[in-house]
Amino acid sequence: MAKLTCGRIRMKQGTKSLLFGDHQFILHPIFVTAAWIKCYRKLPNPKEQICIIIHDWGYWGKPNMDGPEGEEHPMWAAEFAHNHLGDYYKDLCLYHSRFLAKHFSHKVSKLCLPDKVGVGMMPVCLWVTLGKISGEVYEYMKQDKYEINHLGPNGTSFRTPAMFFRDYKKITKRWLANPNDLDERVNGKE
Repeated sequence: MAKLTCGRIRMKQGTKSLLFGDHQFILHPIFVTAAWIKCYRKLPNPKEQICIIIHDWGYWGKPNMDGPEGEEHPMWAAEFAHNHLGDYYKDLCLYHSRFLAKHFSHKVSKLCLPDKVGVGMMPVCLWVTLGKISGEVYEYMKQDKYEINHLGPNGTSFRTPAMFFRDYKKITKRWLANPNDLDERVNGKE
C-alpha cells in the first residue's frame, strides 16, 4: 500500500484521493448525499447511506483512478454490501461506475447520478485544490474516454483544472435534467 522511500511515505493515487483528494472519505459522501436528495427528493435509507459512504473505498491502494485497477474500485464496496446489506445494495455500489455497468452490460445504479452530480456540487476551488493536492486532476484531464474532454482542447497543456471542472459541472447539469443520458451513454443508445 504505502512504502517508505528516503524517509518519505509514498502513497498510491487511490489512497491519496480518499485521504485528501476528490474522493475524500468525509467530504465526498456529504456531497453525494446532498445530490441524492436533489435527485430523488428524499433522504437515502440507512442501507443506501452506507453505500454512499463506502462506494469509493475500493480506491484504497489503487495505483490509478481510471486505469484497469482504478476502474475496479467498486468491487470492494459491492462485496461488502453483498455480505452485509443484500444484493440490491451490492448492485447499487457496483454499478455506480459507468465503466463497470458497460463491462457487465448492466444499467447504471441509482447511485450513479448522485455520485456524478455530488462531485459537480463541489465548489470549483475545493475540487481543484483537492485534485491538485492528490494529483488526480491531471489523470482525469488526460482521459479521452470522458465526454468532458471533448468539450474543449484535450490535455493538461490546453486547459486549467478550474476550466476542466467548470465543464464537468455543465455535464452534470445536463445529466440532472436528463438522467437517462447516463445509462444511454453506457449502453450505446446515443
